[in-house]
Amino acid sequence: MLLAMKSRGVSTAVCVVAVAVVAGVACSSSDSTNPNTGGTSAGGNAGAAGNSAGSGGSHAGAAGSAAGGQSDAGANNAGAADEAGAAGLAENAGAGGSVENGGTGGTAGHGGSGGGAGSGEQPQHIDAPSGANGISPQIGVDDAGNAMATWMQNDSLGAHSIWANRYLVASGKWGAATRLDGADSTDASPTQLAVAAGGSAIVVWAQPGATATLSTWARRFTGSTWSAAKLIENDDAGPVTAPVVGMDAKGNAVAVWNQSAAGGVYTLRSSSYTASSDTWSTPIQIETGHVGNGSRFHVAVGAAGDAVAAWTQNATGHINVWASRLVFGTDTWSKPVDLQSAATSTGDEPMVAMNASGVAVVEWTETASANAITWSARSTGSTTWGAPVKIQSSATANSSPGAITIDAVGDAEAIWSEDDGSVWVNRYSSAGNLWQSNEALKNANSDPYLVGNALGGVVAVWLSGGLVKGG
Repeated sequence: MLLAMKSRGVSTAVCVVAVAVVAGVACSSSDSTNPNTGGTSAGGNAGAAGNSAGSGGSHAGAAGSAAGGQSDAGANNAGAADEAGAAGLAENAGAGGSVENGGTGGTAGHGGSGGGAGSGEQPQHIDAPSGANGISPQIGVDDAGNAMATWMQNDSLGAHSIWANRYLVASGKWGAATRLDGADSTDASPTQLAVAAGGSAIVVWAQPGATATLSTWARRFTGSTWSAAKLIENDDAGPVTAPVVGMDAKGNAVAVWNQSAAGGVYTLRSSSYTASSDTWSTPIQIETGHVGNGSRFHVAVGAAGDAVAAWTQNATGHINVWASRLVFGTDTWSKPVDLQSAATSTGDEPMVAMNASGVAVVEWTETASANAITWSARSTGSTTWGAPVKIQSSATANSSPGAITIDAVGDAEAIWSEDDGSVWVNRYSSAGNLWQSNEALKNANSDPYLVGNALGGVVAVWLSGGLVKGG
């Protein structure tokens, strides 16, 4: 696996697989067909790896990057290098740079000051030098700009193992890769990574424990060393699939996973991590009282350690989108709420975001007849949810959610793709209590993702003709 990083700030891109970055958030990835051109620019840093350009961001207003590190200047969003008129969210893109030399700073967007020139580095290997393929990378950045990357890699017997490496701003270097799972030859699932503002991190994955049944494992980075791997559930009645994790600024975390129970029904379960005692709670079931598989899930954790989970479940003969809230320090999730506009429609792909005040927002697709349309619902820090709102203007295109983010004042931004090869964004204004008009991103085709910070800065990444671009 190769990775390129700017010399200042936290704008990061993984060659072969591109990753968007924000402090404390594990971000999803998109494949790039060209390992020398795939790259995204996070926060206010222009000229990241690949053909990223400096720009003024459409959501810029003050210096600072979405990842919480330093920025070269005030712009929060980067444009694609070959889109001189601004790609995606960037208003006025500067000239594109190469990997060796970052792009020239562009002019300011709405209210932002111009971005400074980037100074990209050559990509470098950060994985173990075994010659094995690295796959499914994740990356997160703390408030100081230090980065943590995790990935899967084949071991000597061909099984997938879990690895991590850390980048330190002080030295400007990546360290040695560390294997996180056991030294046996059992297959591990892709990792999910969360990074706290202070630099601690938690990784979760599924791998057999004492028996051949897949179980949920976690390992914590204290800020300087990795603790021992912990088996956070040991119910061997059925296998675990796809654990995810969210983390607050103090290092508290909530892990959620799907697990087969009696009769082959999958139920959604969770365990909470308390940083002060370095302990995981006994796993509990999230969607008790419902019949049917709980799947397609996502979790977000707020500043106080509270969590919101969203998932799909066949509970009434139809697959609906549900949500529940967990108060930190308790062992009880709130009664699940069906978020959909109609109980008879089919929901899919929920994504959830939560701010420091506990305000949460969920994005999903809902199919009532022929088309999957993107919807959203909002909760103001309680167990109640507002009415669902259709945020996609097209009634004939099938959509697929990319991601959703929410800032400190409650403004949200959602991104999704449609089956005509377009990518769209919509912004929720807390002041007006409404979603705005859809905005199409130029030359964007598929696989969108975005991240944001508490100040409202947003960075998006997507595929365009097989190449990774961002804005």
